[in-house]
Amino acid sequence: MSPLTGELGQPSIGMSFADQPYIPDLRKEQKSILSEVVMARVDVSKPVVAVLAPVVVGNAYRGYVAGILSLDRVRRIIEATLDEEHMFYALLDRNGNTI
Repeated sequence: MSPLTGELGQPSIGMSFADQPYIPDLRKEQKSILSEVVMARVDVSKPVVAVLAPVVVGNAYRGYVAGILSLDRVRRIIEATLDEEHMFYALLDRNGNTI
């Protein structure tokens, strides 16, 4: 896992993400997916999105590789375009949940 530690120094090696709800779909469909917004598990609990790709050898699912996308930059871009005195924003996922 890279980086080897999180923002606060917590080791990231050996963490399991197998309980995430999108893993069974990844295994079954064997297609790359973009997760819903979830709270980060390493160090600082903040909203992130996971990008996952299955590892398939022959026709057999062997696991997956994942990347985590921080939403900090999205927040900064939105905030930079707002008139702070007169505008508010809410970023929603596809289910209508506030991110």
